[in-house]
Amino acid sequence: MRDRSRNSSTTTGGESRSRYFEDATKSFEDSLQNVSSTSGNILQAFEEIRSEIEGENSYMRNRISCVASQNDTSRDQIQFLVTQKRELEAKEAVLRIKFNEMMIAMELFEGHRDDICQTADILTQSLI
Repeated sequence: MRDRSRNSSTTTGGESRSRYFEDATKSFEDSLQNVSSTSGNILQAFEEIRSEIEGENSYMRNRISCVASQNDTSRDQIQFLVTQKRELEAKEAVLRIKFNEMMIAMELFEGHRDDICQTADILTQSLI
């Protein structure tokens, strides 16, 4: 009888250990499933973030390209205006020289006119 009770207690102990092992295995499998699910969620979140970052990078590259293009246009406009300013300064210098020449010519004309007027007065008086 002792053998029987030992067998029963061994069987019950074995079943208990077996049950404990099954529960532990099930718990381990559930934990692995949770880890797998969590890893999948994390991977999906990283993929979404990566996609969003790539979109932002693309937008920023496009924006930088537009700004660089505007800078190039502005640089070209500035260069054009600088060139025009230099041309106008050169024309101003030429006009200033011509103005000075004209003033000298007018002074000479005034001198000649005075000479002509004096000569005309002398001729007029000699005719009278």
